[in-house]
Amino acid sequence: MTNNDKNGRQWPRNIKEAVERILSELPEEHKEIARNVSEFNYVVHCHHTLGQYIRNQFGLQEGNQALLNACGAIYPDNASSIILSAVWEALHEEGDVSGDGEDTCRDISNGGEKSAKWENYNVGQTFDTLDKLLALMGLEHKDCSNTGHG
Repeated sequence: MTNNDKNGRQWPRNIKEAVERILSELPEEHKEIARNVSEFNYVVHCHHTLGQYIRNQFGLQEGNQALLNACGAIYPDNASSIILSAVWEALHEEGDVSGDGEDTCRDISNGGEKSAKWENYNVGQTFDTLDKLLALMGLEHKDCSNTGHG
């Protein structure tokens, strides 16, 4: 068993290492889109794309027990979801321009009115753009609607 990915880099041993590697590889456009969707939608939508990349490149299906243990997971799918969630959280921490530590993307309303930041926000358009960005990374979104998962 090897502890390296196909490019010879050592597999991440914990969530922090995994998130740092992902953030270093993601295009800025992907990061911006991820900052503007809910954590749930991000994790679900990326499960068969970026999540698969995580499972394949980080050795979750080849025996990277250190990362599985760090995620508190037995199964690679669960570990990749935990890492995707951590990526989303990291993007929201670095994307918080308010300085108050609040999650500005989850709370998009102010007294029932959309804030200026969300004036033209369109979830469907966001996911179309996310699909295009994933395709640029050599990944593609797979429709899960017939699998009982989506």
